[in-house]
Amino acid sequence: MTGNIVLRMRSIGRVLGLNRLLGRLINSDYYEEKFGKEMLGRAQSGDVVWDVGANVGLYTEEFLNRVGDTGKVYAFEPAPGSVRALINRFEKHANVSILSYALGDSNGEVEMLFDEKDPTSVINKIVTTGVGEKGDMIRIRTADSVVDSEEAPLPNVIKIDVEGHELSVIKGMRSILSSNSLKCIAIEVHFKLLSDRGEEFAPKEIESILLSHDFSIKWTDPSHIVAFRK
Repeated sequence: MTGNIVLRMRSIGRVLGLNRLLGRLINSDYYEEKFGKEMLGRAQSGDVVWDVGANVGLYTEEFLNRVGDTGKVYAFEPAPGSVRALINRFEKHANVSILSYALGDSNGEVEMLFDEKDPTSVINKIVTTGVGEKGDMIRIRTADSVVDSEEAPLPNVIKIDVEGHELSVIKGMRSILSSNSLKCIAIEVHFKLLSDRGEEFAPKEIESILLSHDFSIKWTDPSHIVAFRK
């Protein structure tokens, strides 16, 4: 599925008020399975994988099985509850590293709002300035600075699921995107959350950035991109 078709579908859906229904359909297990199969198939034995927005490590474990003992998986997750779950799950795996901060387009701190009833909730979110919500302070880094500081090596495969902050993450990894070491980047694009944050055109910008760095783009469904080196 091409980007133009996906973005046109989304535009028409917005005009007709159908995007909420479309969102429910594309978030089904079927579409997640298609995305997962396409993405995981790009990871090979010995690869370095970054799982950005790892939550409790479902894909971290899948990647671990793919890269084997000679590979390494770096799980990026800022939510304390999810970090504890990741530590418990992977404490015996020397080739999984858990980095307890968010990735974005700058280095510093931001507020993040956590679900008090479920500390591993996927709806934990970075607080938007001026919305009247009070969150906890978390660290945020650019992906490029993580490599520059040698906290993690250049990845071969990246998965991004960051609940509406995917453009910020992409903007913080320009050097990584330019590296031939990176062969695949897979992104869940949260159209509604991006739009709510005033980034309605972010999906198109994400596409443009990836294309400018010589990636081919495949939409496995209207919310998931798998981009791979040409």
